[in-house]
Amino acid sequence: MKEKQESRGQLLAQRIVRGDVPEPLMNRKLISLDMGSLLAGAKFRGDFEERLKAVLKEVTASNGQIILFIDEIHTVVGAGAPSVEDTISILRGLRERYELHHGVKISDSALVSAAVLADRYITERFLSDKAIDLVDEAAAKLKIEITSKPTELDEIDRAVIKLKMEKLSLKSDTDKASRERLSKLENDLLSLKQKQKDLTDQWEQEKVLMTRIRSIKEEIDRVNLEMESAEREYNLNRAAELKYGTLISLQRQLEEAEKNLPNYRKSGKSLLREEVTDLDIAEIVSKWTGIPLSNLQQSERDKLVLLEQVLHQRVVGQENAVKSVADAIRRSRAGLSDPNRPIASFMFMGPSEVISHYLSHSCAICMATFGHVSFCLCFIFDFKINSQFPIFK
Repeated sequence: MKEKQESRGQLLAQRIVRGDVPEPLMNRKLISLDMGSLLAGAKFRGDFEERLKAVLKEVTASNGQIILFIDEIHTVVGAGAPSVEDTISILRGLRERYELHHGVKISDSALVSAAVLADRYITERFLSDKAIDLVDEAAAKLKIEITSKPTELDEIDRAVIKLKMEKLSLKSDTDKASRERLSKLENDLLSLKQKQKDLTDQWEQEKVLMTRIRSIKEEIDRVNLEMESAEREYNLNRAAELKYGTLISLQRQLEEAEKNLPNYRKSGKSLLREEVTDLDIAEIVSKWTGIPLSNLQQSERDKLVLLEQVLHQRVVGQENAVKSVADAIRRSRAGLSDPNRPIASFMFMGPSEVISHYLSHSCAICMATFGHVSFCLCFIFDFKINSQFPIFK
């Protein structure tokens, strides 16, 4: 929500500066109110209210010349979280800035996946904040991978070090077997060193190329801002020079630099990736929630169809109980049950710590795969120990 408010405030400020606003908003001052500073030190009742009234009084005294932008009003007043569709729109609006900041590309499928998976599996936070953090972390992770040594090259480096150590240990041996082994090691080491050199050269070339592309994009962004500033100041000569000279030259350089990347992609030998995909988002969600990546990638239809099989992986027998649990979850996901009531209530009867206990925990695990991580309560009644019963959540 914060990012959505910030982007709206920044867009409004830019349009006021450009004069691209209705007449009532022309030449107005846009002031951002820092809620943190306003709340700081407000120890006694009424302190915050007095400060806020003073701010509003000053705004009112400006006779409409001040537009007050309250960035973090949601810390005091709850306005509700945006929907998944609104979150996707917010992410698409922020994509260009995140691409420029991290120096990577972000696919549209990654944005959609971030909104959907965040809404389904990360229940303790709100949209659009959690979806934006997913995209940000996935892009940062890919940026680190680009600047770090590729896994394939790292494995070869380790193999070279291992062979060198083995070669040193065999040099002092004079028997025939050791000499034969030493000769083979030298051949293997020579082959690995050549492969190491080739991969290192390729990695350096790809890294330099991607760094150059990022640098050109940053320069294009800077030129666009300077061009807009020149147009606002009616410096048309400078604006034309930037638009039809500098900008066109930079775009040609970018096209030329991007032509070389597909050569690595088509050959299938590329060591670096430059685009965040839905799989990257799923990996981050899996890391945050602990839900296996295979469950995140599986469609909900497949999960519902195979629900009994999943339960039977943990519970042997109990066909009726397993079927009842699976049917209840399917009805809920199909929208046939009352959304204001629990998905289902079950009472499993049986010896303590056996099927009843185990099936309830298996049911909780299944609910977690549908995003209901904390929506399953298990009451275990054990009259043999004491009159108190624990509640597992």
